[in-house]
Amino acid sequence: MAIPSVHLRRLAAIILFAILTSLAVVSARYESLAALSPRKRSDIALLHAVSTDMNALELRRYAHHIARDDPMHAIGFFLELLALDKDKTPLSAKHRYLIAEAARRQPSLAAPRIWLTADDIRKGRYAEAIDGADAVMRLNGEFRKLLIPILVPLLAEEKARTLLEKKLKEFPIWRTGFIVEAVKAGEFDREIERILQHQVPQYGAASIAAERSVYLRNLVERGEGERALRLWQGYFPKGGNKGVADGNFADKYPLHPFAWQLASDDYSFSEKVPATEGSPSMVRAHHSGDRKAALLTQLVALKPGTHELVFTMRDGGLGEPEAMYWRLRCIGSSENLVSRSLAKLGPDWQKLRIKVTVPDSGCAMQHLLLEAENNDDEESEIEIRSVEAK
Repeated sequence: MAIPSVHLRRLAAIILFAILTSLAVVSARYESLAALSPRKRSDIALLHAVSTDMNALELRRYAHHIARDDPMHAIGFFLELLALDKDKTPLSAKHRYLIAEAARRQPSLAAPRIWLTADDIRKGRYAEAIDGADAVMRLNGEFRKLLIPILVPLLAEEKARTLLEKKLKEFPIWRTGFIVEAVKAGEFDREIERILQHQVPQYGAASIAAERSVYLRNLVERGEGERALRLWQGYFPKGGNKGVADGNFADKYPLHPFAWQLASDDYSFSEKVPATEGSPSMVRAHHSGDRKAALLTQLVALKPGTHELVFTMRDGGLGEPEAMYWRLRCIGSSENLVSRSLAKLGPDWQKLRIKVTVPDSGCAMQHLLLEAENNDDEESEIEIRSVEAK
């Protein structure tokens, strides 16, 4: 395993301390109507122990005080564990007993569960570790940033990987965060690609679209755009070979970067407008006129040769869109293969046709974008119903 045992041993005592204050505040917000709830009391006691930097003797005295005055309070067991840690006592059955008792008495207290998860991983009890981590992360989302990085290395352990993938097929609430962390690790491509092929339940459609987008973007950023393209086409066996994806702006769960990236600036932006009765879906692109902006962008893979780009669009009724341009350029290049101004775009729906030639080499993929230049603060807006590449 790639997880150092010392890291696992001190997980609750070190990582938990680093975020304890913020978690206590979060817990207080969640339980504002139950200030004396067990979870609230545990947060207060643990925060006090850490903020005063108690030594082993002080931790034990504090634990005994809590046990005497509040016998159902589980945090005393956890404080005893921290005291053992302060003494640098080797891990033993006593550690696990203390933690198990804390978890049994107060299931809502996540700290013991985190420790047990780490200990289960250290001892190869992978089923218990995964189920325990799942329970904690369902209980409190704040603990995902602690537990997910501990689970990701399990992808390298054959026995653990099977169990982990089985859990991920259930689309737990922490699945997307796990995929993001695994992609960052940069060493689990094969496992990630297999996970991203899972059969998707209806409620998981948005999640897997986000996960696939994270991985595809990562591949492109690593210079593996053609590999990303093949994967993307595999996700859409009946429609992945179109020149332009989501050409009518109707996809509910698009996959980036092979989908439209809409600008979201407060003043220069693009927005999808859903279809209504008698009117198809479209995109409205607005430019403030005071800076250069990419209003609409998509990664495409037009083959070498001459193509025709066809845009169904109209002027949105503000100032003339003379500073807006449709452009196509090879990925990684700042030189345009074509650039067409929209200055003469009229108020009625019309088709704008643009011829472009993709070179034979060095341009396997391209960026298609609607770009706006600085226009002395003159606002403009256009509406687009469809984009095609022939």
